Amino acid sequence: MPELPEVEFFRSIIEKCLFLEIERFEVRDEQFFITPVRDYGRFLVGNEFVGVGRRGKFLVVDLRLHSLKLVFHFGMTGDLSYSKIGEPEENHVRVVFRFVNGYELRVIDQRRFGKLYLVEDIVQVKTIRNMGGEPLDMDENNFLAICNRHPRRAVKSFLMDQSVIAGIGNIYSDEILFQAGVRPYRKIGDLTEAEKRRVFVKMREVLEKMVRVDANFRGFKDFLLLYRERGAKCPKCGGVLETLKIVNRTSYYCPRCQS
Repeated sequence: MPELPEVEFFRSIIEKCLFLEIERFEVRDEQFFITPVRDYGRFLVGNEFVGVGRRGKFLVVDLRLHSLKLVFHFGMTGDLSYSKIGEPEENHVRVVFRFVNGYELRVIDQRRFGKLYLVEDIVQVKTIRNMGGEPLDMDENNFLAICNRHPRRAVKSFLMDQSVIAGIGNIYSDEILFQAGVRPYRKIGDLTEAEKRRVFVKMREVLEKMVRVDANFRGFKDFLLLYRERGAKCPKCGGVLETLKIVNRTSYYCPRCQS
């Protein structure tokens, strides 16, 4: 599932489309595209993307005309492709924006858990309305204060809760806790102040590193991201990784390196 670093990479794709007039807009899956705007085609054709930002795992695109915004949510398998018109298409294209420069933006989603919204205000998207703070905007004191409001939560569940911290999912929560040396099932209230601070530092560190490399973690040999499979060995100590379910998600951790 695309998380904060992947969505930042998608932002860079959208930036290639800025200030290009939309020549054609095609919805191939009506359930994928959600809007309260009637006759939406006439509001999009002739319009332009003029800005793009991220909120949690969502991308928000400002349109030049009609005070409208596009909100991209990538679900489990969402992706974007900026391609020359006529180039072979990927499978599972749900929406296409065709621009006057001869290129098109394809919104791809194999499992159809993603959505594209056209709204006047991003708070019309319920998940955004209830979203917590951005992890890369938090300082340590802010993070510790949020921790102290959730003493009974497992630390992994806490990191993944979009109403608490926005943008972190199953994969990066595991990585943050692996780098911090903290087991995912431990309760926030049982962590020492030093452990909470370490989780904060590693949260910033992991996310910032992954944003810098466009979420391509192949060069990080000491990262758990490369070894998420049953029976895999820890990249630090060589011990066998263990798994458990937390909020119905499979979590990987090293019983030697994480306490």
